[in-house]
Amino acid sequence: MAIAPTGDTIFLAIDSTGSTSGPTGGFTGNQAPTKTPGYILRMVYLQTLPLEENVVPAKPVNNRTSILVYPNPASKYLNVLCQRGLRKPLTCLMYDLSGRTLLQQTTDKDNFSLDLGNMRPGLYIFKLYSGYGTNITTEKIIVR
Repeated sequence: MAIAPTGDTIFLAIDSTGSTSGPTGGFTGNQAPTKTPGYILRMVYLQTLPLEENVVPAKPVNNRTSILVYPNPASKYLNVLCQRGLRKPLTCLMYDLSGRTLLQQTTDKDNFSLDLGNMRPGLYIFKLYSGYGTNITTEKIIVR
C-alpha cells in the first residue's frame, strides 16, 4: 500500500498469484482467486475533509465551579468571573428570547463586566465561549 503525497490517492498491490487467504478467502483457510492478479489498484478520494492544524481540544469544564455570572437579576452591569487558564479570547453574547443577538463582547481577561445600560427589562440568554469556540456556559439573565 502507498499513499500519494497529495493524500487523496491510495495505491494497493494485488497479489500476483491471483489468490488470497485473507477476508475474501474466508476464515477457513480456503483460497479465493482474484479477478486481476498482479495489478495495482488505485483508489481516489473525491472529497477530502479539511483538518485544522494544532487544535487542542478544550478540557471539560465544570461550569458550577469555574464560571460565576452575577448579579442575577441585573440592572446596569453583569459581572463575569472565570477560572484562570481558559483559552482566550473569551466571547460573550446576550440574546433575547427570539434568538436575536443584542450584545457581543470579546475579551482577553478572566474577570470582566458587561454594560447592560441599553437593554430593556426582560429575560435574556447569556452565552460564554472560549477561544476554541466551545460553549463554556449558558445562563438565563433577568435585566430589570
